[in-house]
Amino acid sequence: MTLALNPPTDPVMAVTHADPAQYYEALSCTGLHFDSTLDCWVAPSAKTVQQVLSDSSLLVRPENEPVPKKLIGTSAGVIFSKLLRMNDGAIHAALKSRISAAIQQLSLAEIQQQATQIAAQYSWCAPIDAEAVNAFCYAIPTMVIASLLGFEPDEWAELCQEVNDVVRCFAPGGTDAELGRGIIATSLLEQRFYRQLTKPGPLLLSLQCEILQCGFDDPPSWVVANAIGLLFQANESCAGLISQALIHTNLSEKRKNARELIKEVMQNSPPIQNTRRFVANDLGLRGCPMHAGQTVLAILRTPDGITQANNAFGYGPHQCPGETWAYAIAEAAIEQLLQLKLDPTMWNSHRWRRSLNARVPEFINKEAL
Repeated sequence: MTLALNPPTDPVMAVTHADPAQYYEALSCTGLHFDSTLDCWVAPSAKTVQQVLSDSSLLVRPENEPVPKKLIGTSAGVIFSKLLRMNDGAIHAALKSRISAAIQQLSLAEIQQQATQIAAQYSWCAPIDAEAVNAFCYAIPTMVIASLLGFEPDEWAELCQEVNDVVRCFAPGGTDAELGRGIIATSLLEQRFYRQLTKPGPLLLSLQCEILQCGFDDPPSWVVANAIGLLFQANESCAGLISQALIHTNLSEKRKNARELIKEVMQNSPPIQNTRRFVANDLGLRGCPMHAGQTVLAILRTPDGITQANNAFGYGPHQCPGETWAYAIAEAAIEQLLQLKLDPTMWNSHRWRRSLNARVPEFINKEAL
């Protein structure tokens, strides 16, 4: 349920605010600045964000904490340390080229076909209520990628739950209970993937062949970590794209198809609203002196919708190689939901998933209001 609230007071609060559009518009006019409340630099415009995401002195993890302290000494910490998304420099460059090559070996037509088939064959529990739709939005990305990795449908339900738990564990701001469940889920996923290495699907086979060429010690561990990473990366971004598209069906009298809805969401409210970088060496950026150890919050939602859409999946070395897959998966899921002709008033009642950077609506059954 969307309530009238006071405007957000910072860009982290804005992520899950009911209506942050005016706040983001005002923020974009402030220029690069230091926010003493958040204790970080804020890059609020699309062009500044591109500079931040391209600068080699701004890293995806703090130099003194490559793995979050809460994960050190756990299997989740080992997986985290080997993820493409969580590395910079030579390791990142080697992984990026090989994982991108593995992804490109599957055509977009194959992804579209697989996503359409899985969305159409999804097993709904009657009646289809708000909670069922929420489950669908999170499940479809995992199921599509899991199928390409070689997992059989009888494993998908458990995989979906494990991936959901891992996302909560890796994300900043998780509770102790979420951390505990995520560590267990990471261990279970790791075991699943090691078994799957002997009977890989096309995507997992491509990852094996490509990552072997990186020359890393223990190549299977890098394959397993980054296969889990593909599931992890798709979770909130795809779910947010699908569920926000449903809300957008009620914002216009004209009936729009999935592709049009996706374009609208990406230009108005991308699922991932910000990302962080950490200053490795003192530098000046747009006249601002940044010091080693400081943090930069790059705002991915800006009033300039076209540039924003270009930044929404990252920019520079860490630009997501799976952007076209995300659109294909979301489009198939949205089209399936539109074909079901569900009561559109269902999309009016929602809460925002607790998150510091992902804007994902979760629908609420009317009787729960």
